[in-house]
Amino acid sequence: MRLSKSVRRIGGRPHRLLTTYLMSFLLIFLVPVLVLTGSWLAREWHEQRVAITTGQERTLTSVTSELNAMVDHMLVTTNQMALDTALAPADQDYLTYKDITNALARYDLSSTLIQKIFIYSRLTPDLLYATDGTYDLTPTLFKYGMMPEGPEMNRQIRSLLHTVTPMMLFTPTNGGQTGQLTFATPIIPAPGAAPRGMAFYVLNVDQIHQKLQDAADISDQAIALLVGQGRIVSSATLDGQTLPLTNRTKDWQQFAGKAQFQMSRTTGNGNLFQVVSLTAPGSSWPAILMMLRRYAWLFIALLAAGALLSWHLSRRQYRGIRELAAVVPQTDTAIVASRSELDNLQRAIQLYVANHQEIVAKEKIRLPFVRNQVLQMIISGRVNDSMTIHRLLGLAQLAFAHSHYAVGIMTDLAALDDQMLATPVVGNDYTVYFAHRTSHAEVIVLVNYGTAINPADILGVVRDELSPASLAPLFAGQPVAALELLHEAYIEAVTAQMTNLPGADEKVSFYQKRAAADDEGLFDVDNELKLANSLAQGNAAMAQEAFEALFNHASQSYRPEAAVDLPMANLISQILKADYRQHQQVDEAYVQKLLSAASFNELHGLLLEIIQKMTAPQEDDTFSSMDMETAIRSFIAANACSPLLSLVDVAEQFHLSVSYASHFVKETTGEKFTTFVTDLRMERIRIGLVYTDAPIKEIVTANGYYDVANFTRKFKQINGVTPSQYRRLHQVSELAESN
Repeated sequence: MRLSKSVRRIGGRPHRLLTTYLMSFLLIFLVPVLVLTGSWLAREWHEQRVAITTGQERTLTSVTSELNAMVDHMLVTTNQMALDTALAPADQDYLTYKDITNALARYDLSSTLIQKIFIYSRLTPDLLYATDGTYDLTPTLFKYGMMPEGPEMNRQIRSLLHTVTPMMLFTPTNGGQTGQLTFATPIIPAPGAAPRGMAFYVLNVDQIHQKLQDAADISDQAIALLVGQGRIVSSATLDGQTLPLTNRTKDWQQFAGKAQFQMSRTTGNGNLFQVVSLTAPGSSWPAILMMLRRYAWLFIALLAAGALLSWHLSRRQYRGIRELAAVVPQTDTAIVASRSELDNLQRAIQLYVANHQEIVAKEKIRLPFVRNQVLQMIISGRVNDSMTIHRLLGLAQLAFAHSHYAVGIMTDLAALDDQMLATPVVGNDYTVYFAHRTSHAEVIVLVNYGTAINPADILGVVRDELSPASLAPLFAGQPVAALELLHEAYIEAVTAQMTNLPGADEKVSFYQKRAAADDEGLFDVDNELKLANSLAQGNAAMAQEAFEALFNHASQSYRPEAAVDLPMANLISQILKADYRQHQQVDEAYVQKLLSAASFNELHGLLLEIIQKMTAPQEDDTFSSMDMETAIRSFIAANACSPLLSLVDVAEQFHLSVSYASHFVKETTGEKFTTFVTDLRMERIRIGLVYTDAPIKEIVTANGYYDVANFTRKFKQINGVTPSQYRRLHQVSELAESN
């Protein structure tokens, strides 16, 4: 009904299809374009800010260097004055004054930044000397703007004349908009000596202001010289805002933060001054206009192509609806001439679904059979690598919630309902699954439980629930903590079934009986170890010798009244486990033969046959160590593209045990099997990224990885960049080198 309503709603109004396709186009194509555009604009904005910062640093460096050079030159000149005897006469007369004036003429710095030089000598505390004569001290300081006039002027003059460090003096005028800048430095004849006077350099503020203006080579930039009680700026305003009138750095920082200006500053030699650069933030419009000039045609083309494609797809979809109505199986009752085309299609689909309800019902019961097959494969060990196991569990929609597992075997009762066995039993801390094996006439019970549950109790409850009238015997193996070890629990349960003929209402637990009998001397531990080692090494004589000793010991220890023939069960379990380790699969044919053995002689013959088969020399041609290494490397290289390649495949191909194959690969390659395969795949993928233009997904899936997202994270962990970034970094240079 929902399908028919959807068909009518879409097909009856084709313009909705067009709207849907247009919206999809906008989301799929234009949204990424807008994201990329935003990223491009952000990059341009960042580069613009970097350019502004670089320009500021360049400007500050230039201005500060020039001012520092000026200060250094004046300091050097002052030091020369301190050594000049003409500037320190012993007598004060007309000729002395003339000598001082002539000496000052020698220190003309020929710099446009210096207007005039005054010399103060402590021998004449009320006079200032210059190249054009002598001046009264206080009026001259006020006249040339070296000191501001005020009630504190005399005290400030005395403090200035007795200082021993250079000072930069600034006297604001015109409300702080302009001012006079003077550099005052004491004349000290020797380090540590008392100054004998003071040199005043009256600087040309107009020239300094012009240099600040010339240095501001960035648009919307202001340069300020902060010194003394004021500042000199290249421009009184920036971006329409009046610059601060103070010389406090804090005020300029607050002003820059409030106006969102970019500010940089440097400090001159001796901390005599600071140079500050303010730049207005750049506009994003130039970057936007440049992008539009470059890519406007692309945006227009995308919009036009999207509109045409959406119109074409909507018309094609509506035509597909008409074609669907023609191919859906219809009946005479479905087609009515008076109905519209869509109404007839709706009626035909409804009748088609109704006629196939039986097929749908059959499909619903297929899942339990899939689960049954998957559980049998895992329990018997036919699949034992975690990747394959989890893939099969996902296929069967099985999810084990707990960390421990136990396997039990019950005789299959005719009264058991297959549907009941297909439904798991869920408890608070356990879940019970069933695998119905018709070939062996038995039911395998798999208990997935938490550590707080006793699996034997759960198996007993399950047996009571399944056969309340005639309690069938139940056999259990040792609990395990991994799905890959379930075959061992199954082998132990089957072994308990082989070596016992329990009555009704009896539970036989191999691991519980074995644990209880460990201290009774029922087991020949030395020969058990000897048998295990000889089977692993393929030593036939030693294996048969140990087997005969263990079989005789088990036969002599047999007690008919015992619930479990533990020695014989232990021997059979060891042999079956060793056979599994060699072939990675429980040999069900031997299991069936052992279950059917009617005597000790028949059981002895079957077990000896298994041992002889396990220790028999390989019929295939043997490899030398070097040939084996080359063959294994070639096999791995040829099959590395398969996501299912495992160490078991290598062991089966070369008739090796899995442990020996792992050791051989590690010894010959220097790496573990998984690491060796990963490196091989990564190298092939890197070559594909650099030397081909194939899509990244195609390269990845062709080299053994089916989950591209997980592979991308793994590739970045190994190489530091994503596959697409790796291609961009290496493809151009590598292709050029290859050509």
